Amino acid sequence: MRPLLIFFLVSCAVSAASPDVVVGFLETGLPETGAENASPAKSTLYGRATFIKSKGEWKACSACPRSGKWTIAYDGKKRGEITTEPGPNAERQEMSVLGDTSAVPRIVTRREDFAGWNGAPWGRPLLLVREGLPGDPEKWSRAEPTPSEKESAIAAYLKKYPKVTNCKPDLVTVDKKFRMSVKNLPVHIAFRSVSGSLLIVLKPDGYGCDGPISDGWDAQTFYLEADKPAAFVGKGLAPLEAADVDGDGKSEWLFWYAGYNRDGYRLFYDGMKKHVVFDWGYH
Repeated sequence: MRPLLIFFLVSCAVSAASPDVVVGFLETGLPETGAENASPAKSTLYGRATFIKSKGEWKACSACPRSGKWTIAYDGKKRGEITTEPGPNAERQEMSVLGDTSAVPRIVTRREDFAGWNGAPWGRPLLLVREGLPGDPEKWSRAEPTPSEKESAIAAYLKKYPKVTNCKPDLVTVDKKFRMSVKNLPVHIAFRSVSGSLLIVLKPDGYGCDGPISDGWDAQTFYLEADKPAAFVGKGLAPLEAADVDGDGKSEWLFWYAGYNRDGYRLFYDGMKKHVVFDWGYH
């Protein structure tokens, strides 16, 4: 009995001493006015601490450590390292990047997907982790949904938004005859895990009103498990990375979020059943 007791006590001590897991993102600043054709390498870089797992629970950062070294990860690969110190806006958990940043990567692929309230950045946000390089045990990769999977996602969309507002050609008068159809709901991007689960983003097309778009016209993300109908994940989301950032053997999904007067990030875990919100407003 004594060896078992010693093992139990040691295990509890190790568990209690497990360090917090903090993740963040490296962001590339917006182009300056008239500088759209300038080199992305000259754009401003800054970091943001976004999520922390402490005592086994994921939370949004409010006072996370913002100084130190970070590994830059994208698509399951290490892309570089940076060192940061607390930035000017503590409420938004901003971090200033120290040293020469000319060699720090800027990934411009699909950067328009990550436009926020103030416009599209020079490059997409990149995942920041404190130690090591997180793997993706569920092996998510780009995929082409089957017709039945797309039908399931569209059915879930129409259930979520039975009535979607659109306007007549004058951009003001509400078109009372408008009905969202399949042709207005193309697949924007999709990812599949090795087990067959699917993450699919529909991006409604054809909005014809002046002013901010309504909820039904945002990008819409759905999650499909094998032999189950599509489940609504969220609106205004852009997939960033699938990674096991807490080392529990399961992949978490991290997203960029953009909405009316708000930007931020989302972390989904536990098979997309739970999520944590980190976002901020502008006025």
